[in-house]
Amino acid sequence: MVYLETERLLLRKVSREDYPYFREYIMDKEMDRLMLRSPSETEEEVQKMFEWFLYKEKYAYAILQKESGDTIGNLTVYETLPSVVTEHPQTKGKEGRALSFAIGRKWQRKGYMTEVLKALIVKLFNEEKVDYINSGFLSFNEPSKCLHEKLGFGYLLQETFELDGVLYTGVETILRNHTESVMQA
Repeated sequence: MVYLETERLLLRKVSREDYPYFREYIMDKEMDRLMLRSPSETEEEVQKMFEWFLYKEKYAYAILQKESGDTIGNLTVYETLPSVVTEHPQTKGKEGRALSFAIGRKWQRKGYMTEVLKALIVKLFNEEKVDYINSGFLSFNEPSKCLHEKLGFGYLLQETFELDGVLYTGVETILRNHTESVMQA
């Protein structure tokens, strides 16, 4: 079942037929670096991670190119947000959703992610009536930072943490419901 449709894309629940995309995505070392995830080296590890998308995430979606039918990316909408976000003075007591997303390398820089995220943002604000949308990225992930800015996400906070003896900085951003910001202006 299609959750969302844009001019060039479909967003639908992840299914078994998406495995070839996810296998490539999960085995991509650059994506591991940009998302700070543990590498999957074996077919069993890839399958386990795919199963997480398939069964454990209620709102895990595959992004499909309409013309080819190819799965080109993935997007997850979370109803449970990090406490550091929900307890922040700008968001406390408000209803929000968090987004996580990625697109296969050969499909990057073609405007696909911008297209699907714009449509999803409208849907979340208009149909689910959320007050804000949260999304984060690692400070060195310049493409993600640029996409967040392009979509109008604003800085909320940053956290520095250590992993395997290396310090990283995560940046959390929010996009407020447009009607709310218009009313406050």
